[in-house]
Amino acid sequence: MTEVFRQSRIVRFADVDAAGIVYYPRLLDYCHLAFEDFFEHAGDRPYSSWIQEGRIGFPTVHLDVDFLRMVEYGKPLSMATRVVKLGTRSVTFRFEGVLGDGGIAFRADVTKVCAGMGDGRSQDIPPELRTLFTAYLAPEGERESERGKGRS
Repeated sequence: MTEVFRQSRIVRFADVDAAGIVYYPRLLDYCHLAFEDFFEHAGDRPYSSWIQEGRIGFPTVHLDVDFLRMVEYGKPLSMATRVVKLGTRSVTFRFEGVLGDGGIAFRADVTKVCAGMGDGRSQDIPPELRTLFTAYLAPEGERESERGKGRS
């Protein structure tokens, strides 16, 4: 069984709209926060270190998001992070926002490319990160089968 990186949070007042639910761009911010935390807690160095010292980053080049249930102010939300596709120069992460009752509120497949900070050109994913990403690579049958599921 492969790894899944998980972290929990409570939805904050600053994240919600007038209806009391999380404004959808904030959900994408939750995904990026989970991405950064993945490097620090699942890997052995923070994402900022890769950018500042390693001179590489992972800009987003594609998003595929399903908003399935409301995420409400003051409620717990757990972020589950795993890799669903690993190429030579790109990686696709699946971020799932899981509500306190276990239901999936949103699912985002985010494709990022490994790029040099100087010229912005794509480059091969370094072996150290390839090893990390591989440890979190979802089993073949789960990579595409969960897209679109969980709608209520």
